[in-house]
Amino acid sequence: MALDFAQVDAAGVVTGLTVPLDRRAHFSIIHGLAESTYPLLLRMREYYEDASYKTDDLPGLETELTRCLTKALSREDRAVVEEMLCLVRDSVDKGLEIEAIAD
Repeated sequence: MALDFAQVDAAGVVTGLTVPLDRRAHFSIIHGLAESTYPLLLRMREYYEDASYKTDDLPGLETELTRCLTKALSREDRAVVEEMLCLVRDSVDKGLEIEAIAD
């Protein structure tokens, strides 16, 4: 089971890229983030709950993920954050929304 960070269309249908986050990566990346600095990423604080990001949220989400790369992360976690960042940038280019889907 993973939390899938996925591109969705306006109807909420997964239409493109997906980045799976296992429990370990989710904890490592999300744990300890400050609400005041990472309000968008912290929508995903609960591993077993969905979170939605509309197109208007994506520039801020990109900023938070970029800032997250400055944290001390393992190589594996850094790769996950970089994949998430690529997915966000691609979503901006395509006008897609993002869902973190607990499956």
